[in-house]
Amino acid sequence: MTDPDEHVPPAALEAAAAWRLALTEAGLETRPDFEAWLSTSTAHGEAWRRVQSAWAVMEGVATAPELSEARRRALTRRPRRPAASHLLAAAAVLALAVSASFSGSGLGWPGEVVSTSRSERRISRLDDGTRVTLDAGTVIRVRLHANRRDVELVRGQARFDVAPDPQRPFRVRAGDQTVTALGTIFTVDRGSHSVEVTLLEGRVAVARSRPDVGGGQGTMTVLAPGQRLQAALDRPAAPSRVRRVTLAQATAWENGRLVFDNEPLVHVAERVSRYSPYQIVALDPAVAGLRVSGVFTAGDADTFIEAVSAYFPVQADRALDGSVILKGAEEKSRPPRVGNRQAHRLTP
Repeated sequence: MTDPDEHVPPAALEAAAAWRLALTEAGLETRPDFEAWLSTSTAHGEAWRRVQSAWAVMEGVATAPELSEARRRALTRRPRRPAASHLLAAAAVLALAVSASFSGSGLGWPGEVVSTSRSERRISRLDDGTRVTLDAGTVIRVRLHANRRDVELVRGQARFDVAPDPQRPFRVRAGDQTVTALGTIFTVDRGSHSVEVTLLEGRVAVARSRPDVGGGQGTMTVLAPGQRLQAALDRPAAPSRVRRVTLAQATAWENGRLVFDNEPLVHVAERVSRYSPYQIVALDPAVAGLRVSGVFTAGDADTFIEAVSAYFPVQADRALDGSVILKGAEEKSRPPRVGNRQAHRLTP
């Protein structure tokens, strides 16, 4: 493995940066003269590796005008090439950034962060034209590269209306699940215990990484419209489950409704908490696995707590920090479904 602190001649870095800009401008992965340059020296190979890393790190960063313009023209693949002086200036700036990124500071660009607060939903349009609808309490990180588009769903739920670009696959990572699409519409929901991927239109592949087999890909599932994949984050060995859902169910959260179909109370409480000013937790093993079906109004946490306490052997206690703890209570008779009256009238 190459030592990151190994000195690489500035001339090699500048040449590698110029190759990166020229290849991207032309829409090419490689070409014969580039391969010849790459093979003439190990320093060229190391310079290219560092430039590749820095190019990914700098996507979307406002830097020198020459680099911003060259990168913009490269990413849009316009046929007219930039002037040689601008290309060289941009290459010099990129090479300088490469040197700085390997200076030992340990700092890297984490990508653009888009987030929502509790009870907030918003629509964000990415630079590639993709429209992202973020649910309450959601955080995503976005990095748009020359040959791919990467999004990490840190927490919460988001809908992705992906702008078609066959040259740049669109990937969303949530826990150990990676969703890959070209142009399609899907939602990803990441909770503390599970990840759900629901396909609304088009086609996606969902890959599950397996750290226990060297970090490689484990299972791969291709979804059809109307299918939802559920994977347990807290049980990596458990197989993912695919089931069908209606469009109304899949998009209910965008209209302020929370639809649950035979889901564990611990998961339901977490979802309801996204829209509540206080946290609701159901960690008591006596109640965490209780199955809940019904429709609730987002933001009406009090009604949810009242319904669960009335229909299940559940006791709700208020903690000092304002959160509500759901724990076991004496067994009582109850109907099989719960939900508030207003929500039931809105059931799809």
